[in-house]
Amino acid sequence: MELATETDGADLAGRTAVVTGAASGIGRACALALAELDAVGALARDADIIVNNAGFQVVRPVEGGPRRVTSNCVNPGYVRTPLVERQLSEQAAAHAIAEDRVIGEVLLARSATKRLIEPAEVAEVADLAVYLCTPRASFINGASLVIYGAWTAQ
Repeated sequence: MELATETDGADLAGRTAVVTGAASGIGRACALALAELDAVGALARDADIIVNNAGFQVVRPVEGGPRRVTSNCVNPGYVRTPLVERQLSEQAAAHAIAEDRVIGEVLLARSATKRLIEPAEVAEVADLAVYLCTPRASFINGASLVIYGAWTAQ
């Protein structure tokens, strides 16, 4: 997709992004945060930004450093996505509790914040995802940034 001229103060004009898993949930929220809907075009081989949001794993070198490619990981806790919503009834059955208790008592039992993160919050937390795509963030590289409602601060 060709990016909007300016997204919440981050100048991304002329840069091209590829967002995997953009049909719903976090990927859709990231795509909307990065571009205007009518600006979506064909995938480009020379993309400036890749938001790898699809759920798959490949282990191999990526060979990006010499080309000034940065790679960071935004690690959210449980996000209100269709995938998580489908799991609620299964978890309720597995734990023999009502479905409306699953979020607080199963998924977020160890979290200080007892609610699911919304997809837009993952894409827009302090404009984090957009900021990581700008040249200003070039030294934020190889970082894991957690957004999980104080999961470990219990």
